[in-house]
Amino acid sequence: MDLILRLLTSSDLPKERSRDFFALEEGVRSSLKTMSFKSPKQTFGVWVVALPPNDLRPPEREEVKVDRRDGVVSTTVIGDFDAYKSAKPSEAIDLFVLDVIRALRQVPEKFLLVEDREKIIEILKGARIEFYKTHFEGKMPKDLTVDMAASSRANINEEEKIQIVVQFDDATPLPENALENYSEGEKDDIFALEELLEKNSGDTYEVDGHDFGSGTVNIFLYCINPDPAVRRLLSLIDSHKLMPEIRIGIADTGRGRLRAVYPPELREFDLINKP
Repeated sequence: MDLILRLLTSSDLPKERSRDFFALEEGVRSSLKTMSFKSPKQTFGVWVVALPPNDLRPPEREEVKVDRRDGVVSTTVIGDFDAYKSAKPSEAIDLFVLDVIRALRQVPEKFLLVEDREKIIEILKGARIEFYKTHFEGKMPKDLTVDMAASSRANINEEEKIQIVVQFDDATPLPENALENYSEGEKDDIFALEELLEKNSGDTYEVDGHDFGSGTVNIFLYCINPDPAVRRLLSLIDSHKLMPEIRIGIADTGRGRLRAVYPPELREFDLINKP
């Protein structure tokens, strides 16, 4: 198994960041060579595009594609340029690792088996810890489950809120994690899922109710920074607390509509799902 990690950005970021990311990549690739994997594909490239918003142009979008020439599965994700620019070196490593994990979660299982993905993520986290020991005087990093970019709810201003919609078909079974505190007669109650989302928000979003109709359920969340909020939701899918059949959309304030962000192949997001 081989994993190529790249940060594509502008000259506004310090050059030493690239050296840090290459050093982290070398640690990951060395560890991968010592392990066996069963996935159909064995070479993956992760491209984190962190550019000023005005510099982002197609095809700079989040996508997964296979290079027909060499079979490399490439995953592109859009990073938070301002966060990378203002972050300290150790924080930039955290941001990069979180974006790489988000990219790996978007690779379909037909290319990368779930068990292999989990192995790679653990190797990535281990390489990150070793990098800290080597470059930051042995100080241990924060747990990646606590997103450093998360904003406290107390600081969320009404005018700054961005809406995220978690959507699923009303026939989709709710996860047992959401139902464990409810009686048998209440197990179809959507409030169970809202409570699970609330308890596992990590202060990256607020839960603000739901609606349903035409076979679709929408749960409304609000946040300041959608990137850590979406990463939190994807981590809930990964830990089987949230069903993988969900769809996620983010309000695109500039266009007055919802932008589809999950699953990766979803191109349009409608509050009433169209079959």
